[in-house]
Amino acid sequence: MIMSSQEKYLWIIRHAKSARPFGVDDMQRPLNERGERDGVVMSKQLANADHAPEKLLVSDALRTTLTAELVNAELQAEIELVPELYSANSSDVESLMWGLDDETTSVAIVTHLPTIERCLWASKNRKQVDFFPTLGMACLEYIGPWHSFNFRSTVVRDFMIPRSFR
Repeated sequence: MIMSSQEKYLWIIRHAKSARPFGVDDMQRPLNERGERDGVVMSKQLANADHAPEKLLVSDALRTTLTAELVNAELQAEIELVPELYSANSSDVESLMWGLDDETTSVAIVTHLPTIERCLWASKNRKQVDFFPTLGMACLEYIGPWHSFNFRSTVVRDFMIPRSFR
């Protein structure tokens, strides 16, 4: 009998660098050229990372959906839009994790500040990540089933930023 792994991995990914066109609603802000370039670079890094995500849960803002498409080019993971991620707090993200199937061992959320900061502040070793630039990616490990996921029991296992790979 094969048991499913108790180790779960949550990647927290901040959207790529976005443009700020005059008169464009925040939800409709596109990526700028640097964001697009970084997306290509980080797609390769994420696909080759330990515990690469099998699924991406993505805020429905344009800059996050475009980021998800870019970072997923190498992964080819399932993408699911989750409008609540636009302004979620850590307990909202925990609730989202509770609904995952335990056969899925690694997922990513692609979202914004302050959601990312709220999640990291709730983690027990948050000091490992002191800033979170655009297209930064943190991998948090949790031991246990998704239905009991909580940030207080997570540990940051990996942290990548685009400028490390330019």
